[in-house]
Amino acid sequence: MKKREWSCLAIVLCILILTTSLHPVWAAVEGSGPAYANGAETEDMDKGEIREEKPETEEISENDLKASGEENRNTGPEEQEIPGDMPKEQKEAEEKTEPSVTEGQITEETKGEKSTEEDSEENNREKEAVLEKIAGPDGPCFSIQSNLGRFQRSVDNGSRLQVNSVRFDKFYGDVGLGSYDEPQLGMGIKYIDHDNETPDADGKWRYVYCLNFKKSSPTGQDMTYQGGWTSRKIAYCLYYGAMFWKQPCRYAKYSTGDWQLDYFVTQTAIHVLNGEFSLSGAFRQIDRSSQATTGEKALAKDRINKLVNDANDGGNYASFTQDGWFDASAQATFSVTTPSNFAGDTGGYATGYSTPTFKTAYDLDMKEQITSFNVSVPGGVSVQKKDNKTYSDFRLYVKTAQYKLWQLTGKTVTATVKATAPKWWGGGIYTAPSGSEYQDCVMWTYTTAGGSFTKTASFDKKIPKKTFTLNIQKKDAETGEALTGAVFSLWAYDGATYSKKLGTFTDKGSGKYTYIGIDYTKTKDGWFLIKEDKPPKDYEPEYVLYNNADKENYQKYGGREVQLTADGFTFDGVPDATIFKDNPMHPKANITIKKTDADTGELLEGAEFKVYEWDSSANAYKKNALCTMKYDQDTKRYITEKPVEWTDSNSGRFRIVETKLPEGYQCPWSKEIEVKEKDTVTIELDALNYPERNLTIEKKIKVDEITWAHGDPTFLFAVEGTDRNGKKHSYHRAIEFTQDYVTKNSVDGFVTLSTVIHGIPAGEYQVEEGAPVMRYILTDVAAVSSNISIVKREVEDVNGFMKIEADVVADLRGMDGEVTFENHKTRYDKLSHNSMVINRIR
Repeated sequence: MKKREWSCLAIVLCILILTTSLHPVWAAVEGSGPAYANGAETEDMDKGEIREEKPETEEISENDLKASGEENRNTGPEEQEIPGDMPKEQKEAEEKTEPSVTEGQITEETKGEKSTEEDSEENNREKEAVLEKIAGPDGPCFSIQSNLGRFQRSVDNGSRLQVNSVRFDKFYGDVGLGSYDEPQLGMGIKYIDHDNETPDADGKWRYVYCLNFKKSSPTGQDMTYQGGWTSRKIAYCLYYGAMFWKQPCRYAKYSTGDWQLDYFVTQTAIHVLNGEFSLSGAFRQIDRSSQATTGEKALAKDRINKLVNDANDGGNYASFTQDGWFDASAQATFSVTTPSNFAGDTGGYATGYSTPTFKTAYDLDMKEQITSFNVSVPGGVSVQKKDNKTYSDFRLYVKTAQYKLWQLTGKTVTATVKATAPKWWGGGIYTAPSGSEYQDCVMWTYTTAGGSFTKTASFDKKIPKKTFTLNIQKKDAETGEALTGAVFSLWAYDGATYSKKLGTFTDKGSGKYTYIGIDYTKTKDGWFLIKEDKPPKDYEPEYVLYNNADKENYQKYGGREVQLTADGFTFDGVPDATIFKDNPMHPKANITIKKTDADTGELLEGAEFKVYEWDSSANAYKKNALCTMKYDQDTKRYITEKPVEWTDSNSGRFRIVETKLPEGYQCPWSKEIEVKEKDTVTIELDALNYPERNLTIEKKIKVDEITWAHGDPTFLFAVEGTDRNGKKHSYHRAIEFTQDYVTKNSVDGFVTLSTVIHGIPAGEYQVEEGAPVMRYILTDVAAVSSNISIVKREVEDVNGFMKIEADVVADLRGMDGEVTFENHKTRYDKLSHNSMVINRIR
């Protein structure tokens, strides 16, 4: 820059410093470079031409630097004036880092006092100290307590809004203030401080764009809305370009994929469309940049060119008015998601949350512009918001008592949602405090000058009509035992009597009777009548009546009244009204047993059954049988010659035991019964017998491994298990290969010999090979029948053969079993003989 220009600037600075010495303000210009003492930092200063002399400050650690500050340490410093109260720690940091610049420091002599290297180091320290304080939304400036924008709802223009900034100087030009054809492209990324505290902003900061690149940046200033609005070209950039902090251009066509570069694209396009500098001049300055890559330069120019051209294209303004307004009502759409159904919640029932969606041109979400959001629901339903945003997600809530009442008849809850927004949106122009030299700014906002518009959405949620289940019990009036076999019916009330039979209760057993699907609307005022159409056999036909109300019901209607309410069933003054008691007759029972083969179902003879009676005093069955059942040739059944009878002593409990089994069967059958029916009944029982089982164990060895001088190969087996009745059994067998047998029965070099264990009671048994035979090891076990399960484990390699251990289980409950054990000889040393003697118990 020429020396004359610097002299003029120095004089201006000195005057401004003197007029503002009591309240020094530092503000970052849209360009880069050092700041003047009055805060009027300019965009065209060469980075190397002027520097500030600053007193020493405390060193700022690397850990204290925020990410955005670290990314931009090669750019000019920027600082904000902080309004309102601040925490003590913040104020102390401010005092330590705020520079003090005097007239004498900004001179050519001062400029030449230090070497270029020293100058660069000092500038870097100053930049880092300032950037630390304005590092963006994560920086310490956001711990400052401020009411600016905090209590706004929709993101409106407001009256006073403070601007903050972080540096982005990839395209800073060494052109001083710059000109129309050689603009200064150094700039900060500006946003509204505390905008994120506006509930409807949903944690976002609006970007701020400057309208005069030659003036100072308003960083740290309270900007005031002046009622002015930009042209629709600039409004176009604001709507489709980068609108919120750390978010790219809202229309992908203009986005570079880098939110910082997208801000630069939008700001540059606004300067061009505002007539501040030429598009070609901006492109030349971009090409001159030493801090941006070739790809970033090309990408920035491409997106700026598209945004500028589209903004100049009148065909792109279907939603814009001629004087610059964006008519939001033209393409706005509003909807809410249909929530999940009502479900139990604290103190009541609630739906899932509904989320509103408010979109305008090109399907861009603009919920933050909603100024009114109303959900209309029927009485008895309340609306619960998820947070404090105007357009908050919401759910429907019904208290338990009301919900249950609506369940009696069913209820459709219709929710109608109305969202209201200002009709005209655009770029509102903001100015700095009176008398300042800061740039005018523009950001996306709205005005109510053109009125508002309303969009409506609705959905239905059903509280389904609930049907109810009524459970009653039938008991013996004397013993309290549950009774089955009764028949109950349910009747509907017509206002005078119970004239319509709705259906019959289901006997669920164990004295429980159930009627499912009782509908409140099928009768008058929820009144029903329970009638006992038939008592259990050998019981009195009239159930026991509890009190006068019960007697009156029975005499008048022939049953017991019950009313269905929101809280369930209530009875007309009758205690224990769901229990119906009958007086009994003494029960008797004839016992009949069908004896069959468990495998084939064939009827069997030759068994013997005895009946034992319970002794209540001894709490056990009597040792002597009450009777022995006889076999009836006509019916092929075992029967009692006379009924067994319930008494106070036996309580109706009897045990039938099979004391003799048919030949070829084991596992005797037994059964306990209770005689409770109030009449002589026949109890028919099925007694299964399980045939004895056979287990075949085979031993397989290789013929050429036999050395007869060692003796006959002999193998031992043990079989142990329990039968179906839980009784334990144990069997042992031996298999001995003789020379004669081997000679006659070898096949393909192997010989197999088996042993059969006959007469095993049906059950589960473990089969294992006994003590190992000299020189032989177990190498394999194979199931011949499907009911043999085997788990094998390799133990060790012995002379080329893998020795194994095996768990073998034979399931002989339903069939015979067969299994093969294979052994190999692994040793041939020395001569010895096997010898075995088998003793049999007679």
